[in-house]
Amino acid sequence: MPLPRLLVWVALIASLVVNVVLLFMPSRGGEPLFPYDDKVIHCVLFGVPAYLGLRAGLKPAVWLPAMAGWAVLSEILQARLTATRSGSVWD
Repeated sequence: MPLPRLLVWVALIASLVVNVVLLFMPSRGGEPLFPYDDKVIHCVLFGVPAYLGLRAGLKPAVWLPAMAGWAVLSEILQARLTATRSGSVWD
């Protein structure tokens, strides 16, 4: 049974809020949970909103480049605006 369109939009907005909060909150530091945990977390942080945007009916030719652009911009902003995070082209 398909999710109602409104529910998909609510989930998309919530996932974008979580994305911003987690990307810019202070780093927890310490040892990673497992090797390359940051790569997995980034994949989820950007993959979930990308998927939900497509489910909400956003055009892939616009939405997916926008999400990729946000991924790049967020790395630059992390490096410049936060004291506990660094930007990385590998993320």
